[in-house]
Amino acid sequence: MLENTSFTFNGISSEDMGVMMINPSSGLYEETFLPSRNIIETSVFKGKKRYFKGVEIEPLSFSMAIWIKDWRDRNNIRAIARWLWTDFYCPLWFNNEPEKIYYAMLTGEPKLIHNGLREGFIELTFRCKDAYRYSPKKTYDFHVAGEETWNFFNEGDATIRPFLKITQIGDKIPIIIRNITDNKEFIITNVLANEIVTVDCENEMIVSSQEYNSRYLYDFHNDYWLDFQGEEARECNSNYEIQFQGNYKIEFSVEYKYLQEGGELTWEL
Repeated sequence: MLENTSFTFNGISSEDMGVMMINPSSGLYEETFLPSRNIIETSVFKGKKRYFKGVEIEPLSFSMAIWIKDWRDRNNIRAIARWLWTDFYCPLWFNNEPEKIYYAMLTGEPKLIHNGLREGFIELTFRCKDAYRYSPKKTYDFHVAGEETWNFFNEGDATIRPFLKITQIGDKIPIIIRNITDNKEFIITNVLANEIVTVDCENEMIVSSQEYNSRYLYDFHNDYWLDFQGEEARECNSNYEIQFQGNYKIEFSVEYKYLQEGGELTWEL
């Protein structure tokens, strides 16, 4: 990533802010190859053997330096500070690698290093919300009238869950998304005609367009959130056969998660 000269953070390009990425040290670039992780173990008093319990993965973090171009003429150091200072994780990508998105925010103490004549650079450290790089969001729209079968491929390195926006057409006809490959079903019942249901499977949230009428659909959901494992877990190509059943329109959105390089999106109907 550090070989890039420009990046986009929170929807704003570094070029528009008058800064560019630099390597302040001589020699080779040094980057994080994989996220840091800690082995969790336990031991018995006076015992020699340690027992493995699991692995704790740290969120991805990385440092970079940005040169302030035309500092004296632009006099925009405050604007740069406001741009970088966010209270939440924002999308960040490097302009030569737009297929790899980091959800990041500043951490630590950014340093402004200069010569006193408005010439210098800023050292930054970004921390991501988790250990992964993400693909751009891909949304697939279609209309279900009875049954539709779909082949979905998770090309990423980790389990993902989709974001769904469902517009019910038939009154109280069950909404079923059947994972034939894993023999599991996502089911919501009691949905009214023209009711719009948004389902954030990652965060296990269901929101109805009729909530102003005190309609909440959690009690009508079977508590399965459409897990699609990546290649690391399945140890094979992560191709799923999905069957949609009911009478509704659906927008099915996903972001693939990568430990390293991203790839091309692959979809089939």
